[in-house]
Amino acid sequence: MLTFIAIAHLVIAVILITLILLQDSKGGAMGVLGGGGGSNTVFGSAGAANFLTKATRWMAVLFAVTCFVLAYMTGKKSDSVFDNAPSVSAPAQNSAAPASAAGAAPVKAEEDSNKAKEAKKEEAPEKAPKTDDAKK
Repeated sequence: MLTFIAIAHLVIAVILITLILLQDSKGGAMGVLGGGGGSNTVFGSAGAANFLTKATRWMAVLFAVTCFVLAYMTGKKSDSVFDNAPSVSAPAQNSAAPASAAGAAPVKAEEDSNKAKEAKKEEAPEKAPKTDDAKK
């Protein structure tokens, strides 16, 4: 439907441009369809001007209507493919290895972390902070 209205909008635009360019700027009759303002023209002495004016007016109205319809149709929020997809939750991750006896693994993990902390404390005092006396 959107494609049909867009194509109709373009056709109406081309027709509207053509109708505007065919009109005489001074209000005389269209020279292409019989020339001049004489009574022997295709639309009569003032028929071409009236016809072109009315046709231009209707094409302008149709052009405006198709503009509003296209703006309304493209302005609506479209659904995304991901909006309708089922949500997938991430599996829970265990930080400790499964234990054969309840509570055996966490105790071992705590012991390992305590040993690592003690090793860091022992290394820290070896590095002495720099003082201003060393600069002198």
